[in-house]
Amino acid sequence: LIRTGLGVHEQWMPLAPSQRRPLHWPAVHAPLQFSVSVCSSSYDWDWSCSLGVASGDEGMEGGPSVAHQADGKGWGRLLSETLVKVRRRQPDTTASNPHSTNSKPALLLRVEQLLHSSGTLLILISEKPAGQAPYRIENDTAETLLVHQEGCSAQDAVLPFSRMPFAWDEPLA
Repeated sequence: LIRTGLGVHEQWMPLAPSQRRPLHWPAVHAPLQFSVSVCSSSYDWDWSCSLGVASGDEGMEGGPSVAHQADGKGWGRLLSETLVKVRRRQPDTTASNPHSTNSKPALLLRVEQLLHSSGTLLILISEKPAGQAPYRIENDTAETLLVHQEGCSAQDAVLPFSRMPFAWDEPLA
């Protein structure tokens, strides 16, 4: 799912794997921001943090001129790449993690914004394996550690003598 707009101007759009879909903002004064979530019959997922839409004159200092072959018809210039965490809404209270009433399994998504040679902005969303998370927290103590990003209520539990792949809930905060 992709969500654009805020409040009364909010729109949700389903996006199937490998599907392409144009995004339109419902009001000209609405912020050019979007969030992503996962649509699953097994779990209920939260929304990611809000991400701003890149413009062609910002991003990665001119961006690599050859970032991807976006659709086989032309190359896209990478404007931004962000890793976002999307969490399940149900807490993980399984026997394997009995100390974690607030910890939620999460997906790490790579969100790339590319400027296509036609002038169209492409937003590519892909799952990034947890083993490729940007950080790893190692707990070498006999106690369970609770970890959270300042200003975010969600937290993760790192069990004694274990490690956990980690990414920020709000990477742009």
